[in-house]
Amino acid sequence: MILAGTTAVGEFTTRNPVTGVRSYADSLPTGKLVRNGADTAQTVAVTEKETGVYQWSVAIPSTYERGDSVQVRINATVAAVQDNWDVWNDSVDLATTDLVDTLKDSLQATEVTVQ
Repeated sequence: MILAGTTAVGEFTTRNPVTGVRSYADSLPTGKLVRNGADTAQTVAVTEKETGVYQWSVAIPSTYERGDSVQVRINATVAAVQDNWDVWNDSVDLATTDLVDTLKDSLQATEVTVQ
């Protein structure tokens, strides 16, 4: 699980579709953060590390809810062949402090009688 309010980071490779050899994309690949099946406007940063190897990173907004499904979808063109694929998927969890605050709010709203 990924915590809301943190950053997810990963790597992917691009390969020549004819030879299968790792190679540069025709231009820098782009990424999308997908939440519960819908594309978001959240920026996915992509940087080149070496021939055909790229790193991506994206901030998971703190407003995301526990159990939300998140994916990173990469779009790349190599040797004039365009493709896209999901390079990462996970579920959102809440930070411990958020969970404690939620429990406090819940307890405060509950009347407790001690005999």
